[in-house]
Formats: sequence, C-alpha cells, structure tokens
Amino acid sequence: MVSISAFLSNIKKMLRDNLWRAFLLSLIVVIYSTISEYLIENTISTSGVHSLFESLWWTMQTITTVGYGDVAIVGTYGKLNAMFVMIFGIGSFSFLLVSIAAEILDATILKRIGAKVTRMKDHVIVCNYGSNGKEILESILKEKESLVYLGASKPPIDNDKLDFVSGSPLEDEDLKKAGITSAKMIVIFPDERSAGKNPNATDAETILSAMNARRLNPEAFIIVELMNESNSSHARKGGIQEIIVRGKLSSYLILKSINEGSVGKFIQNILEPTGQVEISELTLNGVNKTYGEIYHSIEEQNKSIIAVVGKQGILPKPKEDSKYNGETLLILNFKLNQSIKA
Repeated sequence: MVSISAFLSNIKKMLRDNLWRAFLLSLIVVIYSTISEYLIENTISTSGVHSLFESLWWTMQTITTVGYGDVAIVGTYGKLNAMFVMIFGIGSFSFLLVSIAAEILDATILKRIGAKVTRMKDHVIVCNYGSNGKEILESILKEKESLVYLGASKPPIDNDKLDFVSGSPLEDEDLKKAGITSAKMIVIFPDERSAGKNPNATDAETILSAMNARRLNPEAFIIVELMNESNSSHARKGGIQEIIVRGKLSSYLILKSINEGSVGKFIQNILEPTGQVEISELTLNGVNKTYGEIYHSIEEQNKSIIAVVGKQGILPKPKEDSKYNGETLLILNFKLNQSIKA
C-alpha cells in the first residue's frame, strides 16, 4: 500500500515537471511570436511592428489577453500568424499560471500535513510533544530561533519560524526531512504515544532516537528527557550532552521546600517564566581582561556572576586577578530590581 507521504511526493514531482514544461512552452511561444511577427510585419509601413521590442510588446499583450490595441498587425500573413500565437500563446500562458498556483497550493498542503522537507539552517529540532511542549516551543520561538517540530501530530502553534514534519526521530528519513544535517540542536522528549509502555522501553526509544540524530549530525547539541534516572548512563554513552530526568527536579524542590524553605522558593522562582529572578549565560569573545574587571562591569548592570562553566564543568567564581579565557559565565539577574516575595 502506497503511503500518503509517497503519494504526495509523486504528485509534487509531477506538478514540478508540469511547471517546467509550461514555462518552457510559454518561453518558446514568446520567442517564436516576437521574431516571426517582426520578420512578417516589419516591411509593411502601416504595421505597428517595426522593432523586436514592439513585436515583444504585442506578443505579451496577446498571450496575457490584455490587448491594448496600440500595436497593429495589418498584413494577411501577420494576422494568420497572430491567430496561431493567440491559440497556443494563451493556452501555454494559462497552463503556466495554473502550474504555478498548483505548486503553491501543493507546498501549502505539504507543510500543513508535515510532509514538507525543511530548508532551515542552524535551527533547533524538537521531537515529540512533552507535557511542557507548548511552553518550550514558544520559548524557543521568542528567542528568534528557526524551529522544526518532528512528531506524530501538528503542535498547536502557528508561526512562520516553525516548520512541522510528521514522523518519528527513530526514522532516518524523517530526521532528514527535519534538516538534521544542518541543525545546531536537537531536543527529544519521550514519545507521547508511549504512555502505556514500560518507562525503560520508552527511554530506550528516546536514546535510540538521540543516537540516530548523533550519527546523522555529529556536531549537534542533543538534549533528551528520560523517564528513569537509571538510564542516564546509557544515554551518556550515546553521546548525549544534556539529560533531564522527568520528576527528578520536582522531587528535589519538594525536598528543599521541606528542609530549606527559602532555598526551594528561590529555585522555583528561577524556573517560573514570571519569576522575579532568572539565570542566564554569557560568553565574551576576544576579551583580554581579568575576572575583577568583568565582575565590575557585570555588577554595574545590577547582575551577578555566580559561577563559570569551563572544560572541567561548572566551577566557582575565579579570583579577581585571574585571567578570563573564554569560559561561559552564569549570571544571576533580578528583574526590575524586585525582591523575591515570601
């Protein structure tokens, strides 16, 4: 049985072929009409065609059915030739317009059902739709990133910067449609259709999807969400840089709220989009400064560096006389200088 994707692909190929045929036929008619009418009418003094441009002008009026009538064809042979041009010219031009309209409609349908191959570069691919999927997609789009969503159904977001590809990250062809080879980041959630499966089986599919993505794009940054923390070691062996375990953070927040209420409230405030405090990262390029100079510059903006990320991982703030060597700075920022409400 032929799949819908394969059927639409064949239709698209046929329409594209028809478009080129229509364009070539119209071009041939225009060239023929321009040259032939000029050669026939040029010698007749009362004719309106005495140059190739005037002949081209008459041709375009005729095949587009505009017909200003400012360029006259007066000779018998010129009129007979004009009849031929009218029949084939108007037909070929109409065929071209219909083919263009069909191509546009085809592209729109393919995009809507997720069968379109993305042309994005340096984009983010989000696979499957997690419980916080909508918020994550909207957050990425706010940062003006090009985004491709790869999943079983279209996400409830309509944005020009979002491409939808219907499929699964387990399939190489679907990943290629999502532009895996030119993506800079891939985020893979557990498959929402796997709700009834064993968590370990769901994680196995997630890790396999990530390994497929890594094989097709060795340079991409990969983030996955796992159901079971015990599977994290398998994910790291597959070359996954960032692993989030579902429920682990919420359990940690509950524990902190029980034992250290203020710490738990502070962490929760950071995680909330509407919270008064946030953590961001910053990497300075080509800076030949000490950390003391950088601290002073950051603090003037009512921000504070709380740690740095280097080759050895997350490290405490270096001493002020230390030299900055391109590390990523983790910055704490209080929005609107508001204090955290108790």
